[in-house]
Amino acid sequence: MQFNSEQLKAIRHGEGPALVIAGPGSGKTSVLTNRIKNLIEEYKVNPENILVITFSKAASVEMQNRFINLCGKEFYSVNFGTFHSVFFQIIHSVYNYNTNNILNLRQKRELMLHAIKATGVLENPENEFVDTLLNEVSGYMNSNEMAKINSATNISTEQFLMIYREYGHSKKSIGKIDFEDMLVIVRDLFRERRSVLDEYRKRFKYILIDEYQDINSIQYDIVKMLAGTSANLWVCGDIGTYLIYRRTIRVHCNMA
Repeated sequence: MQFNSEQLKAIRHGEGPALVIAGPGSGKTSVLTNRIKNLIEEYKVNPENILVITFSKAASVEMQNRFINLCGKEFYSVNFGTFHSVFFQIIHSVYNYNTNNILNLRQKRELMLHAIKATGVLENPENEFVDTLLNEVSGYMNSNEMAKINSATNISTEQFLMIYREYGHSKKSIGKIDFEDMLVIVRDLFRERRSVLDEYRKRFKYILIDEYQDINSIQYDIVKMLAGTSANLWVCGDIGTYLIYRRTIRVHCNMA
């Protein structure tokens, strides 16, 4: 593939933060995989120190396969994964969580149904109400902002928080977590245990993120901590990345 001057800038970028604005069909996957290859072959970066994050398992597998095909016979042990898969590896290593600790959808619905009834908000909520409330709890946990609650369930803030606390208590009582808990656990772990954060900073010295416009505030907090003062953070997204994160983009140059 022949690259234009802007694509080559993104591929050849070395140390420090970089924001790449790229719409559909602009060759961003090729740019990202060639960026990884360039880090290894031109900048002599250890492949094991490179972390590539996508937002879905399918995208992660495709990205890894594209990279393998690009490198041919050479094998480079680069870390590919989604936010949740990467964070789960961390809590598995530190706290020994395993897949049995993760709630499936049926279990989440059962615990939410119990929380709704236990708080006296509704006696017999419909399945749609339970699922909508699960989505609102997810939005709240990802942002910790009441503004992220759509109030589609037509309950008060006080009722929502009662259910939220009861749902959390129920999860904890049976030793289970959901995907949102993974983010909270890792964020709190990095905040409270500097030695663990330093360990993962040394492991993931170069971080690349695709579809950056989809990042939420808690994911951003974790990535910011991981990137540290070196801020070797290369992110790629559509124009929404700039429009939505124009404030945080400036922070990339001053991460601590």
